[in-house]
Amino acid sequence: MSAARGRGVSAERCDFLSYGGGPFDALLFTRSFHHIWPLGEAVTHARELLAPGGTLVLDEFAHDESDRFTAAWFFDLYSALETAGAIAPDERRHAHGHRHRHDHGEPPRDALERWKWRHAHDPPLHGAKQMMDALGTAFGLSRVERLPYLHRYFSDRVADSERGAKLFAQLRALETERVEQGVLVAVGLRIVARER
Repeated sequence: MSAARGRGVSAERCDFLSYGGGPFDALLFTRSFHHIWPLGEAVTHARELLAPGGTLVLDEFAHDESDRFTAAWFFDLYSALETAGAIAPDERRHAHGHRHRHDHGEPPRDALERWKWRHAHDPPLHGAKQMMDALGTAFGLSRVERLPYLHRYFSDRVADSERGAKLFAQLRALETERVEQGVLVAVGLRIVARER
């Protein structure tokens, strides 16, 4: 927050459902909307915070739409990069009261089951269809895009250097190419919604 404020951006940390600001011309959720419970209240509150004709933008992911090959590709790449020392060990912990259900125990060997295990939270993450259906009750969905997303898991784990930036760009390009070839599922999800 201090970095944002240092750039002249009014920033504050708070629970979205209890936030009382606005109205805003636009609201942007980046990899967060899938965590907000209950979903219906999140949609209603987003609409309340928007000015008439406002725009809602979600940069999300369809964690529930990965297939076995996409999950295997991700975990194979993840393991190889970590073993080679190209990425730092994953030591992240979720904040905001959410917790992984898998904080203890060993991951499943099957790639798709491991993917599901990795994304098991309490409360559960919202899936792509759930989010789009809920948003569709209060907004018109003017744009829905499926995009590469897996490279983002490495964004905070590559070295903060020119070499790290090149590695990240290569991972993004490789995933993009495989998505375009139809080899990998595009689990990235970008939604633009407007008041009806």
